[in-house]
Amino acid sequence: MADQKVTALSENTTVATTDMLYLVDDPAGTPASEKATVANVVLAGMVDIGARVYNSGELTIGTASWTALTFDSERWDTDTIHSTVANTSRLTATTAGTYLIVSSVQWDYNGAGQRIMRLTVGGATEIARAAVTNADASERENLICTTIHQLAAAEYVETYVYQNSGGNLGVEVRADSSPEFMMQRIG
Repeated sequence: MADQKVTALSENTTVATTDMLYLVDDPAGTPASEKATVANVVLAGMVDIGARVYNSGELTIGTASWTALTFDSERWDTDTIHSTVANTSRLTATTAGTYLIVSSVQWDYNGAGQRIMRLTVGGATEIARAAVTNADASERENLICTTIHQLAAAEYVETYVYQNSGGNLGVEVRADSSPEFMMQRIG
């Protein structure tokens, strides 16, 4: 990036891994220098794209069947990735790219059976899975499922859960951790 003239830090579109020194002319014509690192410069053209959603109430999951979790609330959504009105189980990539995708749940106390969570693309293709094969009656079972996956525009991901305790079992509401679903574009 040697000898590149910019008139504002926002004009820089080159990612550097070291400090950069900018000489910037102000409108009065007095040159000034500004030092910046990649960590504290928002590069022109780069946008923070992602969403984090949750359900504000406990979800009841029937035994021995896969259930898509729904999410009625948003912590943030920067690219119309989630709807609280239609298809509330989905996070949809409106911008193509590589995404970090994470989901987490906490189950009610119950010592019988398995707890499984999976992330799917298009409701069918499994891209990640987390499981507890022998539930513990004295502990709440927590599952976190995460992956990095490339999504085309309009592709969506969902969180499915499964339990086979022999009866209905709740996915508990825990502040900032259950049930939560998020994706962030990283490339």
